[in-house]
Amino acid sequence: GDHTEAVQIQFDPCVTSYSAILELFWEGGCCTQKRSKQYQSAIWCHSDEQLEQALQSKADRQAVEDRKVVTLVEMAGPFYNAESYHQKFRLRRQGVVFDTLAI
Repeated sequence: GDHTEAVQIQFDPCVTSYSAILELFWEGGCCTQKRSKQYQSAIWCHSDEQLEQALQSKADRQAVEDRKVVTLVEMAGPFYNAESYHQKFRLRRQGVVFDTLAI
């Protein structure tokens, strides 16, 4: 495809740090497998500070990986919301969470 499946995270830095979000990112995905553009591992940043932190976190991850980390790290471009049937996909697949949050 000509796009990459992605989520855009809005957060309050007084509550959650960007570095904590990066830690969750590295725990949750496979960063060493080369995939098609649609499913590539990527971090898009919204500021120079985020870019610097993301690049450092990638370097830190590389230090503990045996294979090359292929995660793309660059400044974000426009973000386009997916069709409604793609929204909250993981939550819908886990009905208990979905019902509990009343989403």
